Amino acid sequence: MNSAGGLKVQIGNGGMTIVHEGKVRKSVKRVEQISFSAKRALKLGQEVHYVTERAVFRVAPDGIELIEIALGIDVKSQVLNMMEFTPIIRKVSLMPARLFQAG
Repeated sequence: MNSAGGLKVQIGNGGMTIVHEGKVRKSVKRVEQISFSAKRALKLGQEVHYVTERAVFRVAPDGIELIEIALGIDVKSQVLNMMEFTPIIRKVSLMPARLFQAG
């Protein structure tokens, strides 16, 4: 959710490292086209999560909440500073280490 177009990451030891950040930011305030409405899904009682290579966000009634981060990722410089908006931050956990193991 944070960048694309040249992003290079290294995975291992239960976490990840950003080797080269992508050129295009993906967490923006406005988009040209909407193919999924998180607001509508919430009204229907559905849970909505955005899962990226470095973090997990939950759509809450009061906004988008950062709930998990990958081991090795700096929240400020590699997540928050890459976003055009500030997510809600209440309690951030580590993403499961098994997601970052070979095989």
